[in-house]
Amino acid sequence: VISESVSYIESLLNQAYERNAVLESEVDEVENLRIRLQRATDEARDLKQELKVMEKVPKPKKGDDSTLDSSLVNGHISNPTRTQVEIETQTSLMSPQKREINGNGMTPSSRVTAINIVGDLLRKVGVSHTNVLTLVKAVLVLIVALVTLECTK
Repeated sequence: VISESVSYIESLLNQAYERNAVLESEVDEVENLRIRLQRATDEARDLKQELKVMEKVPKPKKGDDSTLDSSLVNGHISNPTRTQVEIETQTSLMSPQKREINGNGMTPSSRVTAINIVGDLLRKVGVSHTNVLTLVKAVLVLIVALVTLECTK
């Protein structure tokens, strides 16, 4: 009787350890999702700043190619009144209209990053429990909404 009680208590303890391990992995997953959300938010902010800088670049007249050539320095327009941040965040002279593909103003690299994040989240959700599934879906919706919102501004 005592050995049965001890084995029963050991099995309960093992089950508790397993539940604890699952909960710890879920907590780690939530923390990883928070980190990914912060990265997506930061990327959306950076894209918004880049878009603002690109909108500030003066558009040359069609017949005035010599002015554009003389003001380009390493593919960027040289303007002494621009701040250092504007110079560092400007990545191309491509207009936002040219960057729109399929009605989406995201750059190809940010689109691939968003797709990879979604893919990783979906793979991890398939392994997790239903309560984490609900949380991941909510975070995924937030990420997509933030990226879409920030890119459309």
